[in-house]
Amino acid sequence: MDTQLKEIIKILNNKNIEDRNMLNEIKSEIRKSTILLNPDLANLTRSNNLIISSESYPVFTQTNSIEFVERVSELGSLYSVTTGAVSVAASAFLVLQLTNPANSGKTFYINTVSGGSSVTTTMALYQNATFAAAGTPLTPLNLNWNFSNSSIATAKDLTQATDPTTGGTLISTLVQPAGVVNNLYYGSLIIPSGTSSREFYVRLTNAASVNNLSINVTWWEFQSNTI
Repeated sequence: MDTQLKEIIKILNNKNIEDRNMLNEIKSEIRKSTILLNPDLANLTRSNNLIISSESYPVFTQTNSIEFVERVSELGSLYSVTTGAVSVAASAFLVLQLTNPANSGKTFYINTVSGGSSVTTTMALYQNATFAAAGTPLTPLNLNWNFSNSSIATAKDLTQATDPTTGGTLISTLVQPAGVVNNLYYGSLIIPSGTSSREFYVRLTNAASVNNLSINVTWWEFQSNTI
């Protein structure tokens, strides 16, 4: 965010303003201004009739999520990464770790998280979990082939007989008897830039016999403007 706007927020927070509603209104308008100062978000706001939330930046709602994601892809900002089909032993694990590097200056908005198997699997999503092994590096793909810009993200996967998950906070767990496990977030799961790296972690547990499993994640990236 522009330095001058940061200073305004700092001054407002230090002022002895008794009317907290008025203070929140002023800060709300400043947050909206920071959104519209971001060229990517400004274009999406105007073209997709977005409703900007003043609670925190950059949180907003979409009147039509699918059209919004299509517009993001038109801007060349929508990415995907996949493990491909991986043979996983019975009761073993397939994990994918997506990282927003420290001080990247980009915010990740998770769009979809999916996994597939012909047998029973359990998908768990974590905030800031990791695995210690080197794993297999994965290369994110820009889903608009007219754009050559690459994602700032790094990604890797691993299959292992024991659970390789270290730390983190559990976001959700889904049990799927067979077929596709699909989480649709449309950007509501947000991973901002920070002074240390931030990980989005997906774990599939194979609850049956040896089987091919896969994990797929799509997300978009915009320049971070935080208050």
